[in-house]
Amino acid sequence: MRSKGLFLKNLALALVFVLLCFSQSPAAQIFEGPDGQIYIGDYLPRALAEKGYEPRRSLGEAGSFYPRNPDHKDFLWKVTSKTDTVYVLGSVHVGERGLYPLSKTIEDAFSGSGELAVEANIDSGNLLRNSSQIKKALLESALYPAGDSLKKHISSRTYALVGNRVDELGWNMAAADRCRPWFLAELIEMSDVGDRGFSGDYGIDKHFLIKAESAGKKILELEGLDYQIRMFRNYSDRQQEDFLLFSIKGPGAGEAGNGEDGLKAVLTIWASGDARKLARMIDGDIRQHPDLRPVFEKFLFERNRNMAAKIEKYLEANERVFVVVGAAHVVGERGIISLLEKKGYKARQMEFQPPAPVSD
Repeated sequence: MRSKGLFLKNLALALVFVLLCFSQSPAAQIFEGPDGQIYIGDYLPRALAEKGYEPRRSLGEAGSFYPRNPDHKDFLWKVTSKTDTVYVLGSVHVGERGLYPLSKTIEDAFSGSGELAVEANIDSGNLLRNSSQIKKALLESALYPAGDSLKKHISSRTYALVGNRVDELGWNMAAADRCRPWFLAELIEMSDVGDRGFSGDYGIDKHFLIKAESAGKKILELEGLDYQIRMFRNYSDRQQEDFLLFSIKGPGAGEAGNGEDGLKAVLTIWASGDARKLARMIDGDIRQHPDLRPVFEKFLFERNRNMAAKIEKYLEANERVFVVVGAAHVVGERGIISLLEKKGYKARQMEFQPPAPVSD
């Protein structure tokens, strides 16, 4: 059981926790040069990248999420206008090494693009540069002010469930009581993810942020971390409570089936490029939790419309952009790809290509 001292003791630790939730600081990586030279660090300096250094891939379980039959799609779409091309990659924000190496199709599309666009730039350097702004957003949107508490904003039944979950995690309930429901939901969800062996270090967006930094590509934001934090401020107490309950109970039970871990099911779906199956999983969650429809409307569909509008601007520009956005935002009739198609853009889901063999 975790020490209670690891949980939120003060506002400074709250900032640390949210950065962990949204960014997951990158672990040191091993990079290998063309002649077997080794460099270890969080990022690959551009000078070494120009000399041919590349990430050294783990063996063993590498690629274990992908179907044995390589005849399947990637979670990548090529979207074209009359003048430009944008690649839209549905992302999983946490993962494990079995997702890597990625399809050659995906890596080639990134290499051929001039800019990277993500929901929020969670590169550690960008977080440090904007730490004051992020901290201000946290204090205003994630924690209750003195004299207020979680207990005053959710039902006694939900509060009891939260108490049980907090106790299981070994957290301090008095500290958890300072958190607004949406923020506590994020903390619980990320703790569950870590306990099951998944990490933001293996997230698809993190992978490409590191590569973009190394290659000197410009990084664009579809939303920004400040927006994502403040977005929850517009949710009512009831909507935040529903979101908290959803995190405690866990999503995707209906589609995963047979007790299969929901996140592992999502990663397997992603690796097989099965956009329809992911759309069915999301639809199933909405049907199973009708009280969460307003939350889904704001958290998913409203953001889909806003991000599709930004991607549309990229399609009218002269620079090819590689867009990485959560996979749930891409699929379904109200997803980004469908929205762009309705605007007259052509979208084609790309075929998986096995990555080039990597020798250790």
